[in-house]
Amino acid sequence: MIANSLKTEIENPIDAGKTIARDVANVLRAMNRAGLEYALLRGFAELSAEKGDLEIDLLINPAHLADLKNTLQGVGFAQFPSWGHEPHLFFAVYDKTRGGWLKLDVVTDLVYGAPVRWLRLNLAKTCLANRLLRDDIYTLCPADEFFTLLIHCLLDKGVFREHRQRELWQLNRVIKTDATQKTRVDDYFFRFLGNLLNRESALAIIEQNDKLAIVAIGEKISQKLFAAAPLQNRLRKLTVRLKRKLRPLLFFLKHRGFWVALMAPDGGGKSTLAKTLLRQPLLRPKLVYMGTNVESSTIGLPTSKWLRKQYKYSDGKPKSFGVKIVKLLVYPNRVLELYFRAFVAIVYRLSGHTVIFDRFVYDSFLAKPANGMGKKIRRWLLHGGVPHADVTYFLDAPGEVLFRRKKEHSPEALERQRQTFLGLQRRIPNMKIVDATRSPEVVQREVLGDIFRLFYRRARVTREKP
Repeated sequence: MIANSLKTEIENPIDAGKTIARDVANVLRAMNRAGLEYALLRGFAELSAEKGDLEIDLLINPAHLADLKNTLQGVGFAQFPSWGHEPHLFFAVYDKTRGGWLKLDVVTDLVYGAPVRWLRLNLAKTCLANRLLRDDIYTLCPADEFFTLLIHCLLDKGVFREHRQRELWQLNRVIKTDATQKTRVDDYFFRFLGNLLNRESALAIIEQNDKLAIVAIGEKISQKLFAAAPLQNRLRKLTVRLKRKLRPLLFFLKHRGFWVALMAPDGGGKSTLAKTLLRQPLLRPKLVYMGTNVESSTIGLPTSKWLRKQYKYSDGKPKSFGVKIVKLLVYPNRVLELYFRAFVAIVYRLSGHTVIFDRFVYDSFLAKPANGMGKKIRRWLLHGGVPHADVTYFLDAPGEVLFRRKKEHSPEALERQRQTFLGLQRRIPNMKIVDATRSPEVVQREVLGDIFRLFYRRARVTREKP
């Protein structure tokens, strides 16, 4: 099988991120040796980037799509939902070495348009037939890459970003010196665009990069492509839009999210890590603060701010208005707010989001053991009715280190909190200790790599179901 052929190229598939990081081009070269008919659509120069996220756009023969899915899963990639983005399929692996995602955006056909892809350019088979081998990687020939990149910028992006301008000018220089490529690209302009645009006028638009001119020519090209197959294009547009409307339902039925809880004493780096996780679009993250600080609240009851205002102190004494009533309401409000946040988090998870909890109900374990039925009931209300997180990360560092970072509380108090958290491993399912004495970047890479494994395992289980 093709999957077995590629698997021999990369050892230890579950940790494929590390291997792919050393040379992402090896994946594409292995696909070539395995017999997959593909071509890199654009961005060949970007393959050499050593850090950060890397997105690779691939065109593949539809007949090889099933083998591609098995192959990528075999080397550690997970498939992420792409409902409403047809014909795109998204595969990704988190690479701890480069500190970013390796994402494959795979298409079996060339379809353009924004905000949904619906206008088909009947050129995919031709592009695969004309592909060239470049450093053991199949890429589009210069004429095909120039024309498809031009249409991509005009119809999908509505702008020519600087790096795309450079690519198009470089491709044009190659085309001018190659009679075959020049004839081919000029034929594309005539066949698909008629008298709307030719290579010379296209180069002028690329150089000027005028937004109004781009929109105007983009609308005319859209009308031209639509007229080539009006029924199919209209049906595709309706289908894609419908799937976008149904995305919440499709996530509920096919792709639930995860709960990720972050715990640490003050100075452990929870907030910094949470902000990093929120910048990962593939995770579809949502932040839920579960602590008692009203100012830090992301989701809460309006009564919380009102109660806090009423409970302020003046000259060492509470305000006189309704103090007793306020005191009676504080605890019930806290419980109601906790359950309200949990309910919202459940909705997020059912909608396919990764819920990032800054603090969690486990923090109540730091309090002294309850001695009395009333206190035990109160304690249970604070955490007993809330589901466990799928994974809990405790950012561990000695009290002295934590004190030097924020200078809040004493090193001794922070160390006591730390030891209490460490003693909770048996009570908290899937709790993982993360060494937070390292740089934030290293901690973030470790946690992101571990979260990706959740996605990988779920994707693998889903595909193995009969």
